[in-house]
Amino acid sequence: MAVRLMDTCWAVQRETAAEPKPTQNQKLAPHVVEVSGTGFCLTFDPHGGPAGKGRVVVEPRWSNAPSSEDIRHFLDAVIAFSREYERDLSKGFVAILDSTHLVWPSMLSVPQIVSVVRELPPPASLRAGTKAIAIVYRESRWAGTMVPYLWDVVAAVTKPVLVPIFATSQKAADDRFLSDLSASRRISVMAGGA
Repeated sequence: MAVRLMDTCWAVQRETAAEPKPTQNQKLAPHVVEVSGTGFCLTFDPHGGPAGKGRVVVEPRWSNAPSSEDIRHFLDAVIAFSREYERDLSKGFVAILDSTHLVWPSMLSVPQIVSVVRELPPPASLRAGTKAIAIVYRESRWAGTMVPYLWDVVAAVTKPVLVPIFATSQKAADDRFLSDLSASRRISVMAGGA
């Protein structure tokens, strides 16, 4: 059964410490999980990535530039999601941040957003299970400059192990994941790995 953990479920969980009650979303495949909040959607397909790995897609949908409180709400939902699906995430997944519809925050608000990211770092289960990251953005000269710059700012705070792939579509990101996975398998076999 497909599940959709709604924004109201997270509010109930924060207030009552009760487990969120998933609801069905008929548009998703039976094994896909969707976490929707005000301004974002996170979709997890345990088998949707390359070579049977999981696939997490985060799509910001704020109608205005996200505030530090919006980012806090999003990270709270990610933390709750990672706790709920820790076992599935530990099997490995690729992550895609699809920022093609993101209204970019002003450079003046970046320090406040970064402080929230520093305060609420990615949970260990997400960090350990992530095999590759892609950031998808609209093709433009501004985005081509700013997206890597903003990644550098976030990377300085979160100290990630992986370097993201930058792509202009989810398909291009998936193709790159497959290419990189094939190359790493060739290197592993040449070095005597399985």
